[in-house]
Amino acid sequence: MTAPGVARYRSRVATESSLVVERGGGVLSLRLHHPATRNALSVDDLVALDAALRDDARDPAVRCVVITGHEPGSFCSGLRLDESAAGDMQSGRAKEAADELFALLPTVAVPTLAVVDGPAYGAGCELALRCDLRVASDRASFRIPAAKLGIPYTPPSIEFLTRRFGQPAASWLFYTSSRIDAGEALRLGLVHQVVGVRRLPSLVAELTDRIAHSAPLVLRFFKAAVGAAEGVVDVDAVAATFLGATTSDDFAETLRAIAEHRDPDFTGG
Repeated sequence: MTAPGVARYRSRVATESSLVVERGGGVLSLRLHHPATRNALSVDDLVALDAALRDDARDPAVRCVVITGHEPGSFCSGLRLDESAAGDMQSGRAKEAADELFALLPTVAVPTLAVVDGPAYGAGCELALRCDLRVASDRASFRIPAAKLGIPYTPPSIEFLTRRFGQPAASWLFYTSSRIDAGEALRLGLVHQVVGVRRLPSLVAELTDRIAHSAPLVLRFFKAAVGAAEGVVDVDAVAATFLGATTSDDFAETLRAIAEHRDPDFTGG
């Protein structure tokens, strides 16, 4: 079975943001890299993430997207609230950029995976929770301290998180401002799997490899169907992706592979 996109690898650090973008093996990795603020998001970071999801993730060679912290023990501590970011906060530019990114994430055509190896607070918590899949190390933690800080959270975010995770989990996140450790996050359904720190890289490699070698058009259909059920994707997209998956060369390859008693080799066509 051929690994999609192995030869297509690139790495860059965006010039005005702390985002490191890597691509290889069908996986687009977006790594936040600002250790001094525990990867707090500037407007430039939000815009860079948005651009990568709109542009890089649309490449047919990309089968899934991983969002994580660049350094061990990290994820994202929220929006950057230091003096340099005060103007963006007061002008509403930071809120606008965050709202656009969070609205985009559930609509990305391929599965998105948040890998949380440290604190995911505020906007960093929502960044993780907006991804389709979420895995965490046992040192990860989650928190939305908006009530404690006196910051009204946006209605679309509250609606989305409540719809996705249910009233009990959303109420705990918003009302208490409590730090939720990895085990409690698993119990509340905020993450799908929690493993030890040393096990996390191999788990991520296993998951991304499994996704990258699955039928990409079927995954796009599944992504559209789940998104429509959550109210973030148009139902017409579900019909279109279903038709694309069932009339594709990949579906013909599936039928041949079944008849020949072998694994299918998907190309995305």
